[in-house]
Amino acid sequence: MFLELLEQHDEMLDEDLEDTVLDLLADAYHDDMSTMQEDLELSDEDYAVLSEALTKHVSSTGKVTKTKSLKSRKRHASVTKGMSKSKLRQIARKGARTKKKNPGGMRKAMKKRKKALKRRKNMGMK
Repeated sequence: MFLELLEQHDEMLDEDLEDTVLDLLADAYHDDMSTMQEDLELSDEDYAVLSEALTKHVSSTGKVTKTKSLKSRKRHASVTKGMSKSKLRQIARKGARTKKKNPGGMRKAMKKRKKALKRRKNMGMK
């Protein structure tokens, strides 16, 4: 058990280091990927992997964001604490039922109504 946890922690450190290096490369070379390929003497396959990992996205307002590769996003996704798929589905179904029975608009209205009744009671109106 301890060795497994140690290996997982080691993998996470490696991934964090990899992400940091990718960020540094992206900042250093900006959009000049061909120069990076020449400087680092990368093969075409390595270049393809690296360029996918350093994807940038520009929004309509001109804001540039770095989007990590699908693989690294999957690695950093929230852990489900080892629950089985059936248990996850069961939790999702329960959440959906709860949301249907008490939708957001109804919750807000109920809260507002209770607040108004409480205020009236404090003022001695009812």
